[in-house]
Amino acid sequence: MAITKIIADSITSGAIANTPAFSVYKADNFDISDVTSTKVLFDTETYDTNSAFASNKFTVPSGQDGKYFFYTRVRFQKGGVSEYNIQFKKNNGVVAQRYVYSGSVGTTIATMDYFSYDVSCSLDLSVGDYMEVFLYMNSTDGGACTVNGGSVHNEFTGYKILT
Repeated sequence: MAITKIIADSITSGAIANTPAFSVYKADNFDISDVTSTKVLFDTETYDTNSAFASNKFTVPSGQDGKYFFYTRVRFQKGGVSEYNIQFKKNNGVVAQRYVYSGSVGTTIATMDYFSYDVSCSLDLSVGDYMEVFLYMNSTDGGACTVNGGSVHNEFTGYKILT
């Protein structure tokens, strides 16, 4: 049996790291229109190891095919919401989502409370594939929904899984 020695240079160079990796958030509050799927425009990077997050999406860089893990969290404020949906889209097709209903049919969230939801997924990606986050809201009053800004309220993060 062969034994492979891991040297410090391999670790610090990223040869065995979970990269590419990124974490971004939307700094300010923003509104999404009623009954509309809206792409989240993340404007602040916490980190981006391979400069692979640009134009509000993560794109797999050259030579980085593999399995990836993604996570997003969104907090919103809206009274009278009957449905809220967070979606991961790969190449503009939905690959993971979380539907949130306010309760049983015919009931709604009646007050201006804050709600925080998250979704995660892992999937195989190839060079050039891209991932985005979209939000959908259906309100009882037809008005917009405010999504809370700031890194503690909303986030989109991902990294390549070591395999």
